[in-house]
Amino acid sequence: MSTSETKNSFLDIFHIWKVELRKIFKDEGIILFFVIVPLLYPLLYSLLYTPEVVREIPIAVIDHSGSSLSREYLRKLDATPDVNISYRCGSLDEAQRLMREEKIYGIVSIPDDFSRTITNAPMFLSK
Repeated sequence: MSTSETKNSFLDIFHIWKVELRKIFKDEGIILFFVIVPLLYPLLYSLLYTPEVVREIPIAVIDHSGSSLSREYLRKLDATPDVNISYRCGSLDEAQRLMREEKIYGIVSIPDDFSRTITNAPMFLSK
């Protein structure tokens, strides 16, 4: 294949490409589905579902540790906008009963060895 044939082949490909692009941008359906919808859909979706974010979910806490570290953790957990510690239970059965009654939607159970386990946990430092 000579250089002039190669050049003509590329010119033919470019011409076909140019003709097809003109056809694409003259078709309203293609413009609608490939340009307008991808731009508007995320905007509309986020506007519709923004109010659906759940905040202050009532939960129950079972604190078997009773340490100052567990109390501090629970204070910080309750301070988040996502959960609200509504009940402090003495047993898992009591917390499960509250969940069956739909008074709470989550249970946080802190084990007896919480303070010891946390203080002995290895620290991972990012560089």
